[in-house]
Amino acid sequence: MTKSELVKAAKTYLNRPNMPTDDVNLLISIIEGEFNKELREHPRNVKRGSLPMPDDLGILPLPDDVAGIVRLFDDAGIYEQYPVSVALDSISRGYLDRGSILEVFPHPEAGHTIYLDYHAYLDSLDGDDDTNWLSNYHSDIYLYGVLKEAAVYVKDDPRLAVWRQEFDRRLAALKSQGWNQNIASSPKVRVR
Repeated sequence: MTKSELVKAAKTYLNRPNMPTDDVNLLISIIEGEFNKELREHPRNVKRGSLPMPDDLGILPLPDDVAGIVRLFDDAGIYEQYPVSVALDSISRGYLDRGSILEVFPHPEAGHTIYLDYHAYLDSLDGDDDTNWLSNYHSDIYLYGVLKEAAVYVKDDPRLAVWRQEFDRRLAALKSQGWNQNIASSPKVRVR
């Protein structure tokens, strides 16, 4: 479902065809903030970046969509994360997370490639034709999230309970699909 389709569906469900599109766009951005909290560790939000060191100072800029670091590594192995309060001379191979940058030790040379597995923020629906994995595969969750926020926005208390319950139910179903369980099972075979 594209953003424009989501806007049209929300206006239809709300029976408010004249609701300003900018207002619905605001509700979409609000619910995307909730998705970024609720679905942060969903496997579809895990990305791998290949990051070349820009200089010899050990400062590695992070991609803008990093919500949390899973693993930092290169061909020699994994870098361990250290707290920023640690003495710098005590770090043999690791990094300090300084918000939008990482300080990597020992300082790799410029051009050295470091790989980053990370939890990414959900791609926001900015343009009318924009989609993301959630709007493509679970557009119902997007729609009920927008409807829930719209009920708060227009002060429709009776509908708020309905939209919130349906949103929570569908989001819980997505989160419980067995992702990230790291459990393999063999096929079950019936014996006659």
